[in-house]
Amino acid sequence: MELNTSNKNNFWNIHILNFEPIAFLKNVHSSKIASVCFLKDGRIASSGESDCLLLIYNKITYKIEIKIKESNPINYINITREGILITCLGANFANFYEINGKEYKIIQTIKPYSFLMNILAKYNSWLSIQKFIELKNGDLAFFAWHHGISFYRKKKNSKTYSCFDKYKEPLIKENHMTDLVELDNNEYIISFGYDDKIQFLNKKSKKITKTIKYKNCFFLVLKKICY
Repeated sequence: MELNTSNKNNFWNIHILNFEPIAFLKNVHSSKIASVCFLKDGRIASSGESDCLLLIYNKITYKIEIKIKESNPINYINITREGILITCLGANFANFYEINGKEYKIIQTIKPYSFLMNILAKYNSWLSIQKFIELKNGDLAFFAWHHGISFYRKKKNSKTYSCFDKYKEPLIKENHMTDLVELDNNEYIISFGYDDKIQFLNKKSKKITKTIKYKNCFFLVLKKICY
């Protein structure tokens, strides 16, 4: 069927999305905003990189309801499926927060590094946890510079997690893992943003099955295409 001019215009118009800001939040952080996420109750949380602040806003008025001061710069924040808010810090650890209304508490702090690396991390900004990803089965994968990926699993009948596996590449200066996605065939795809490559990692054997050079690949998005 041939499209007339009117139909052509309608066809293209349905692909145009117009976004209007619902609020401008100014001067909430004194430094670069590193990350934002939604809580389970619809509120927004934001983190400042250098000011070490985690802020949670009222979802209607956008006024700050909770202000948490971390001891180190915050690289990344997000929530798990169960609503636990995790801060990945520019040091050697990550904090797990349980938030109810205007109340909050730390339910766990994890440190993927060894005891010696924990000491060095206090004086070296590169030894920090950059982000985490919740896997399909609920496990958590934490990315730590110079340390690789540490996998954590929730303990039985508990809200806390314990480390059950690690993956580390040979220590190369620019060999930092920056992102990960899961495939359906027991593989992970890992990006090395500073080394311009992606790798396919077998989940069980922890062996690399393929390496592809890909310039400036810091983050990965896996899309399923339906025909």
